[in-house]
Amino acid sequence: MKFLFSFFLMSTAAMAQDCYTRNDEFQNSEVKLAKTICIESINLDLDYFGKSQASIKLTLDGKEKEVSLGLNSPVKREGDLVSFKTNALDSFFEGTACGYTTDAAISGELVVNAQTKKATLKDIKAQVVESFDSCHSEDRETQVIKYNKVK
Repeated sequence: MKFLFSFFLMSTAAMAQDCYTRNDEFQNSEVKLAKTICIESINLDLDYFGKSQASIKLTLDGKEKEVSLGLNSPVKREGDLVSFKTNALDSFFEGTACGYTTDAAISGELVVNAQTKKATLKDIKAQVVESFDSCHSEDRETQVIKYNKVK
């Protein structure tokens, strides 16, 4: 019984040390997002009876940051692989209420292998969204920049 219970409550860590960089600059020179992202580790707290979490430790242009992600709503399932969207690995916002706003964020896809209980981060990109009147008009995506893995 003890073995069965420990199977359902697992905490695992994936040590990566993968770095990603963008080659393009932002069209809006006021946007400040990291140029280089290094994934230090991904810690999974998998609880099949409750709330599962991922904790991603990373550096953004050399500055340490930790991002927590609830693993509630997968965006894709393929065999043993389950994918989750990560929001705001890094973010930037500038603007006023009901005025011109610029909102930018770096996101990616966290892929968890259900068999090995390990995770990787892929498809990292920055998205810039602008609005001329944030109360009355739709946001419009003005730029997407892909981050490439450093070899």
